[in-house]
Amino acid sequence: MQTPALSSDFSPRLHALIPSAGSGSRLPGAHPKQYRQVLGESVVQHTVRAFLQTPRMHSVLVVVQAGDAQAAACLRADPRLSILPRGGETRAQSVLGGLEALLESGADARDWVLVHDAARCCITPALINDLIDACAADAVGGLLALPLPDTLKAADATGRVARTEPREGRWLAQTPQMFRIGALREALQAAIAVDAPPPPGRPKAGAAPSGGSEPLRAWGPTPPPPGRPKAGAAPPGGSEPLRAWGQQSPPTDEAGAMERLGAHPLLVTGAAFNFKITYPEDLELAQAVLACRAGDPA
Repeated sequence: MQTPALSSDFSPRLHALIPSAGSGSRLPGAHPKQYRQVLGESVVQHTVRAFLQTPRMHSVLVVVQAGDAQAAACLRADPRLSILPRGGETRAQSVLGGLEALLESGADARDWVLVHDAARCCITPALINDLIDACAADAVGGLLALPLPDTLKAADATGRVARTEPREGRWLAQTPQMFRIGALREALQAAIAVDAPPPPGRPKAGAAPSGGSEPLRAWGPTPPPPGRPKAGAAPPGGSEPLRAWGQQSPPTDEAGAMERLGAHPLLVTGAAFNFKITYPEDLELAQAVLACRAGDPA
């Protein structure tokens, strides 16, 4: 991955991209969690408002599934707000669809994009500005995160403690996550290609080839694409060997996709109130936070 060169007269713009195409399966109910009501408004409306209240944001894009009519019904119109029916089966596909739409609409590949979870509705303009200020001069970009405050336990298959993990140097990733549009697009394209099933007729890694008994090596006998470490090699700055090419877990956030290409995003301290609504009790907590904040634009 190459960092795009910036000319002295180029001033990158800032875009917010909010994937809102998920089903929220861990929060039961008639509607996906981004459309649940908190203080009389949808979760995603609270989220969008924080970005629209950040004057430096050039545009705010909400990515939804095709045929989704709920977003338009619950989001207040704004000149900087667009609803894009480009949602995919995965978060990575939805974000990539949004990036493609940004470029098609005239955004520069060197512009910044801040990707934020629709269900993190307690985000504030102050936190958004903290991230922008920290990353604006950074070659890679970064994300809001919190140092792990609690003791971390690893479980075995029976639900018992297998070991205690060190918490030093461990952070809980949050959003927004801020990267150059072009760099993030490249990272997501690579991640999606890696996680895709092999081409027709191509056995999966570990399967015996037709007429033979020796399992194929990961991604065939040829070396992985440039910049991709071989299976079994430790990633840069890490100690855990990479799994076979095509057998990695899909990245669960944008920073993870960037890391796969060797980038080291900046960690910017976030806030405990910037949590993601996942379970029913999170809705009650979000309502309490937003109710306390009512009338305070911070």
